[in-house]
Amino acid sequence: MADERDEELERELERRRRQRARSIAIALVLGALVILFYIATIVRLGGNVFNRPL
Repeated sequence: MADERDEELERELERRRRQRARSIAIALVLGALVILFYIATIVRLGGNVFNRPL
């Protein structure tokens, strides 16, 4: 009975580890997309976008 609980606990810990790794990967991809869109916007608008009056 204790072996079954140990195995269940191991499976749960492994599932949480995989879920965390997946979440980190998704966060990194989203961060990369944000940076990519930011760079693409700056390139499309040109370098003078920083010289405009506020």
